[in-house]
Amino acid sequence: MNDDDETVLLNAAHYKALIPIVNCVRSRGMARDEAWLFAGALLQYTANGKIDRLIMKHTAPLSDEFFTGKVGTINQELRSGRRSEGMDGLIELFTRGLGLLPDYIPPRGQIPTRMMEPYEDIDAHYAVGKVLIMAEVGSVGKVKPPSDSQYYKRRYRLEFDGGLKDISNLNAAQQEVLYAPGSHYRVEAIRDGKVKDKKGIAGSPQAHRHITLKFLRADSPEVRNTAPTDLIDLRQ
Repeated sequence: MNDDDETVLLNAAHYKALIPIVNCVRSRGMARDEAWLFAGALLQYTANGKIDRLIMKHTAPLSDEFFTGKVGTINQELRSGRRSEGMDGLIELFTRGLGLLPDYIPPRGQIPTRMMEPYEDIDAHYAVGKVLIMAEVGSVGKVKPPSDSQYYKRRYRLEFDGGLKDISNLNAAQQEVLYAPGSHYRVEAIRDGKVKDKKGIAGSPQAHRHITLKFLRADSPEVRNTAPTDLIDLRQ
């Protein structure tokens, strides 16, 4: 990309929200073409779209190496282990770019939350003391969802302490903060809330299980000293 290419992108009104992201990751060492591809991928992650043609055009030939389908499929491919052409490059770009963004520090009293459906081994994985290697680009809400939302009907509520990056300026409605694939979190505490019926479903008592997760750097002593039996790689 040359200066004229970047001027085209800077002057596109619908990319104004991307400029702070581009400037941030460039200031921390990411090349200009990669910075625009990363910002464009983040934008389309929130909308399950493809990286915009204008960005792809002005980052060529680098963009030829990247996945050209819907960015929102990244988690499906991370979990399955099967990769579409160019997806490995997109995963690497996401992981590196998210690592360059500043950490999200929630206001006092707010707990970033992700509601999750149960799966067969969830209680064994999410047990106090376990260190989890997260498989996906994790979408976490800045605050808990409204009590009448479909998300809140899910039983498991993950509550995150650290490791999150704020991209809520890209989609004000979703108020998303993200963690990168391969992020390490230790299960700090578990508590069950008050037992009550699901909203709108009489005779279906459940208690939300609140699971507190603390972010750990992959190279931290806490991770290095974790027993192999307590290190759960959710990517497998």
